Amino acid sequence: MSIDNYRRAIREIQDRTGLPDSEFFDMEYSPHCEEFLEAFTFYTETLGRNADYGITPAFMYFNNYTNRNAKAGLLHDTYLITINMGTLHWLMDNFKLNKRIETSEIPLVTVVSPFIDTAPGNLMYQMCFHFTVYHELAHLIQKSNYLESHLDEVPKANDYSDRRHLLEIDADEFSSLCLGTHLLQYAEKLYPQSLNKEILEGLLIFCLVPIFIYMISFGGGKEDIYFKEKTHPHPIIRVMLVTLTICHYINQSLVESGKEFLVDN
Repeated sequence: MSIDNYRRAIREIQDRTGLPDSEFFDMEYSPHCEEFLEAFTFYTETLGRNADYGITPAFMYFNNYTNRNAKAGLLHDTYLITINMGTLHWLMDNFKLNKRIETSEIPLVTVVSPFIDTAPGNLMYQMCFHFTVYHELAHLIQKSNYLESHLDEVPKANDYSDRRHLLEIDADEFSSLCLGTHLLQYAEKLYPQSLNKEILEGLLIFCLVPIFIYMISFGGGKEDIYFKEKTHPHPIIRVMLVTLTICHYINQSLVESGKEFLVDN
């Protein structure tokens, strides 16, 4: 997809919602223009594939904010996923373009790198981006009353509700199922005949680590664990849920496909 396609999509969003030009990030002159376009194309197609949930019309776009955040909202009967441009920049700097990952002697990296067909930092970047967008997609599918005020990913203090926490947990679970699907398909593509427990567990751990790092970057990682505070559950609770959900999904899939091994939780 080209810059012109992106701009046409932006104009359609503006026609439907009345959002001003200042809301939208002009990616043309960004050093990461290719990654912005690639993400926009992939996730726009993802929204189309999920239209059966009744979330139409639906659009994804990048805004001008430089901090990390993402939002799901409903404006003038239009479903929107908004990603701060700073989110992509942070993921690029910390994962995809982080040369320290490729040269690292950390066992996780050195062991897994020979078994994948892309740079380790790129795989980390992709998994975090997938997690973000699928989480927001889940919020659209939920169609809660919060959508009209937009659900975002930065935890807010003194705004706790059981319902909000449940919505976040449900969105994490949906995103985890999507990640599990991607991960298993990727592993089976790489090793159609020789996939085994060790390879799959290595890939699983490798993909969970960046999600943990990414999640705590939004805040709360240094705080004591809490259960009835803020708009989002504590990051540790969320990471545990993501891990268990992905492992459970993968093991179910392995059983259904007749594999003779399972991954350990």
